[in-house]
Amino acid sequence: MNPTALFYSLITVVLWGTAAILDKLMADRLPPVTIVLLRTGFIVLIILGYEGVVRQCPSLWTIPFSSYLLVGVSAAMVAFSMLAYFQALRWGEASRVIAFTSAYPLLSIVMAVAFLHEPLTLRKVLGVLVIVGGLWLLSEPLPDRPGPSGGQEGSLSLERTVPKTFLSAPEESE
Repeated sequence: MNPTALFYSLITVVLWGTAAILDKLMADRLPPVTIVLLRTGFIVLIILGYEGVVRQCPSLWTIPFSSYLLVGVSAAMVAFSMLAYFQALRWGEASRVIAFTSAYPLLSIVMAVAFLHEPLTLRKVLGVLVIVGGLWLLSEPLPDRPGPSGGQEGSLSLERTVPKTFLSAPEESE
């Protein structure tokens, strides 16, 4: 990997890894929609402040419509993924939820090969297998630990894992 890309990737890992623990604390206190709105507002303020210092943004009038469309679709995907992420944190253990939601490279690798014509190398295939193996290990039930509906934690039953409404709060177990 390019050293500059590696440097920024490591910064991302540290920041996302730390933010994920804060996310779990927020998910226990606030509804997902509120968290996403507050987070997005703070992000806008931080980026505007950064832009005021660095001045890297081109004039918004010179950006092609197709770029606005791509950013808009991506933003919609990120918004819904953030809602799902915070809902998952409300229902699950942070260590499992964060690991599962960090497995998006599986889909990204397949899509990059299919749509961006990136090469599928042995290293990428092995990386995918390691991620899949890790997800399998994390999905195994923990002994003697009931989940929210009385079943074993880690069980992937849709009846137990899909809330009645997407934005509902987790039900208290009896």
